[in-house]
Amino acid sequence: MSDPATHPSQTNTRHHRLSLISVNDVYSFDDYDTTGSPRGGWSRASTLIKTLKERYTNSDDATSDDRTVLVTANGDVLGGSSLLQHSQGKVAVEVMNAIPVDLAVLGNHEFDYGDEVLMERIEESSCAWLGSNVYFPTESIVGKSSLADEHGYFPGVRGEGMVYNLSDNLKLGVFGLVTKQTPKISYPSPKVIFDADVVSVARKTAELLRSRGAQIIVAITHMSEAEDLLLASDKVAGVDLIIGGHEHEPLSVMVHRGEGDDGHEPGDYGDAAADGDHVRHNEGGILVFKCGMNAYWVGTVDLDIEYESVESNSDSGRDSQNIKVTSISTSWAMHVVSSRISEDSQVSEIVQRCRKETDERMLVASFGEQIASSLKLDDVIASIGKSNERISSILPLDTRMSSVRRREATGGNLVADAMHWLLESTMQAQADCPPLPMMAMINGGFIRADRLYQPGSDFRVRHLLKELPFPRGIVVLKLEGKHLRDAIGQQLKGSSRGPTGSYPHLSHNTRLVYSISSGEKESNEEVIAIHSLTVNGSEVLDGQKYLIAVTGFVADGSEGCTSWLHSTRINNPAGDMKMSCVLLKYLQQHPVIVPRLEGRVVKICQPV
Repeated sequence: MSDPATHPSQTNTRHHRLSLISVNDVYSFDDYDTTGSPRGGWSRASTLIKTLKERYTNSDDATSDDRTVLVTANGDVLGGSSLLQHSQGKVAVEVMNAIPVDLAVLGNHEFDYGDEVLMERIEESSCAWLGSNVYFPTESIVGKSSLADEHGYFPGVRGEGMVYNLSDNLKLGVFGLVTKQTPKISYPSPKVIFDADVVSVARKTAELLRSRGAQIIVAITHMSEAEDLLLASDKVAGVDLIIGGHEHEPLSVMVHRGEGDDGHEPGDYGDAAADGDHVRHNEGGILVFKCGMNAYWVGTVDLDIEYESVESNSDSGRDSQNIKVTSISTSWAMHVVSSRISEDSQVSEIVQRCRKETDERMLVASFGEQIASSLKLDDVIASIGKSNERISSILPLDTRMSSVRRREATGGNLVADAMHWLLESTMQAQADCPPLPMMAMINGGFIRADRLYQPGSDFRVRHLLKELPFPRGIVVLKLEGKHLRDAIGQQLKGSSRGPTGSYPHLSHNTRLVYSISSGEKESNEEVIAIHSLTVNGSEVLDGQKYLIAVTGFVADGSEGCTSWLHSTRINNPAGDMKMSCVLLKYLQQHPVIVPRLEGRVVKICQPV
């Protein structure tokens, strides 16, 4: 046995700064996607991202011996707007390759065009795609994943995560998680399996990354805030940072491990995880960070990592090195992407080329060849406000996501009224039309442009297509009042916790009064109480049948709103008309938009 004194060890305290630059839920690209003072979008965000990356890479930071910079896109970058829809996400991939983005996580809109198209986009990407809870059983995957006994990961996705060597022998492990709601709000095939137990997936994946040498674990997610907070508090997973997306609103919350009780047993995943070996060093807690939507902000998160590097000389004469992380300090910022930031010429060129390629196709797909032949994207189809009214007395047309996903909004009212107008005019034209009460409902997540159109401004074809980019048609349902009430209640689920895409907007002849209370403490569920639901001034009756115009998305029971399935689809003389065409026809007949808030959807406090 050799004498340890002849092989002295040396311990050095070193620092490494890991900088992550991120965006999430980016549906806009340039000034065509904004109104008023331009903000956000990939073209300007790219300029800022490149500037930040160069600044960080070349900085002379006295607090760090080394620095690593990574750019991430935290889901919902391939779908959700007209340009993305009609290029099937190709424009986003080209833009991300040009920046370049290093890591991206699957979001729900990545599945908008089905499995095969997503596989193509992943293949075209220069970045690595993550998604540890998304499985895809197929013969094209050789072997079986160590984390999914019966399934492989989605093709092209790094389901087992990735390990980066930062400096010395210090290693970073990253993995991704996707919202379990994806099958309800997008279009993956039945082959795609989403594991809803994201904490268990995170534990297993983090354990695997640590077995590959990772001392730092970062989760890039596209999940609800509640799921992210639960993951951040989990001692066994022991993640050091969560950067994510999905809610469309900025978020920065510090969480201390062990604050939540997720019902998992710590001993399930090994003593090393359970005994707190890696739960020791995050000063201030674990950051959960999301930077809104549309690249209105570019987020930056810095992890200042202090670690001990223990070097020793082996008998063979080769140096060996052990690493122990002693502390991690987290700092973050959100950098506004304003009109003062110039557009990246490389990205702008990609976007302009793609717009030129898709403009004609977009018109035909939305309106049909006959109507499209007489339209141009910049044609004015309506104006905001009557000419004889004082501008100060007119409300703006509000399609901001912070409005349409939370409360009655003038933009939601406009679309619902257009649907009701078409329903009423087409059904009444039928000689055998049943004399049933009629109404219309549009969910807030279907309205996409996130804009405030000021009184006196024009509303153009281009604006219409940005507001309603999804190629879904209008559907007429006949259902009993009890199922109608239940369905509207389901549309309101989640609205007490923040913005939700299922939030209902009703036609002018409908009024809803509701309240939300907490259910059993253990379930953490909302209880939706419908106090009044009227159509044409009369209360909805359980046994009465009603006709309601909705989108095909709603009619399919999406977003967990399954009560719509207790209905009969009516042969609508308008056919499966796209929603964009419904609004076009309405505005051609009503070329003056008079935005109103009328108390169509009212939330009250639960009575004592």
